[in-house]
Amino acid sequence: MSNSTSGIASINGSATDTLEKSHSDSAMHKRRYMTLWRIHFFAGLYVVPFMLMLSITGIIMMLYTPVLEPLLHPNLVKLPTHEVGASYQTWEQQRHAVGLKYPDATIKQMIVPHAPSQPTRFVLNTSEGANQLTFVDPYTSQVLGSLNQDDTLYAWADNIHGTILLGSWGDAMIELAAILTFVMLLTGVYLWTARRRTGLSQWKPHWKRKGRSFWRELHTMTGVYVAMALLLFAITGLSWTGITGAKVLQAWGSFPAGVYDGIPTSELTHADLNPGVHEEVPWNLEQLPLPASGSL
Repeated sequence: MSNSTSGIASINGSATDTLEKSHSDSAMHKRRYMTLWRIHFFAGLYVVPFMLMLSITGIIMMLYTPVLEPLLHPNLVKLPTHEVGASYQTWEQQRHAVGLKYPDATIKQMIVPHAPSQPTRFVLNTSEGANQLTFVDPYTSQVLGSLNQDDTLYAWADNIHGTILLGSWGDAMIELAAILTFVMLLTGVYLWTARRRTGLSQWKPHWKRKGRSFWRELHTMTGVYVAMALLLFAITGLSWTGITGAKVLQAWGSFPAGVYDGIPTSELTHADLNPGVHEEVPWNLEQLPLPASGSL
């Protein structure tokens, strides 16, 4: 009888231990879940405003030349009507017309038209040090007008996109937002897998839910399907930041200074050729030193 009682006690003790272990594991899982939820939430609070800003300014930059510039500056961008078959005047004639119009400015760059309906553009360095973008009718060499290249909508969007008008501090804040995007995505994936069934069912949205549960489902499934795009968005964005981009990625991806082996180089880099806030020099050339004058 005592052996039977001992056996029952042993079984009950084992069951109690198993139950306690199950409760302990469940409590630990819940604590881990809530910790990662808080990390995901606060990372999102920081990241989302930056993502909205980067998206809006990026769209402005992409649409500026083909869509926004003709709307904002039609007198500069849209050419007068010319006869069919009319030909361009020479580039030298156009350059000469710009020199006559702005004798105190230095021509830094000429941008040829990409289509018959577009003007020729000249970037001038004025006596005040401004980057002046001048538009010329290539058919007549008539100077249509000019504007400060650093005061355009494109320059404004580009400056906000890169530094939120705060210089190196703004660049660092955007870089932190890109890094926290990885944190937000990783914690979001964990929260998604921890609450849903395994298999194909976890990839199907449950739209029949109501109230708060519906909005959580909408947030979850939207996040799942845009996670890869956000990941690429953050990775490519980091390549332009001041630390990860300039100190790591760009340094490894730049042409080596050895391409000028035996040729004296100046203290300037190719990045100094960028006109104002516009970054026109290829990314992998920016850190390469310029050859000294007269060395080539």
